Amino acid sequence: MKQIITFIGLLMILTSCANESTDVNKNYYDFNCTIGGEMKADSATLYAVEPDYGSIRILGTKALKDKSVSFSGETNRALPAFLKFNNDKEPYFFVLEDGNISMNISYVRKDSVVCYKIFQLQGGIYNNSYFSYLRQRHNIMNAKKAIWQKYKKIAADSAMTDSIEKKLFARHKLLTDSLQNLTVKKIKAGDPVGNIILTRFGNTINKEFIKKNN
Repeated sequence: MKQIITFIGLLMILTSCANESTDVNKNYYDFNCTIGGEMKADSATLYAVEPDYGSIRILGTKALKDKSVSFSGETNRALPAFLKFNNDKEPYFFVLEDGNISMNISYVRKDSVVCYKIFQLQGGIYNNSYFSYLRQRHNIMNAKKAIWQKYKKIAADSAMTDSIEKKLFARHKLLTDSLQNLTVKKIKAGDPVGNIILTRFGNTINKEFIKKNN
């Protein structure tokens, strides 16, 4: 009898360990998205991307309440995902990973025209990495626009010289290469963030740049 009890006890321990090892591979997420007053939507659909198979799964559709929508569940690993609103074709990407994830989206309008969009994302190592990339990209793109505006102003004032033109072009190229470098590095990581960046910005990478840096 003692041997049977010991065997049952051992079996329970092994079963418990097996369940724990399985749970280690699970990602339990709680995702919440809030939209600003300028945005209008009745419902939102959450999609998960399976990079290995190139497939997209619908995880659910929910109605917004007080301009907010929440989803919770589990995945077998951290996955690229995106949210789409019923009246908006644009996908809002993020990573479904362990823990609480929050997204905030709003528009800034001027004379009934959308000037720019405010997008904020928090929660998880991958999402922090992705949002950091978006901030860096935004800053570089703004710097490039500033150089172009400066170039046009100097040209319009007939004050352009070869020296000034070369400096502006050199600065613009430096920023372009910096962004290309950052994007390629992120994509090469091969993680969920890299998959999202490849999907969104892969077509912005210059083929010649890739050849020089491989």
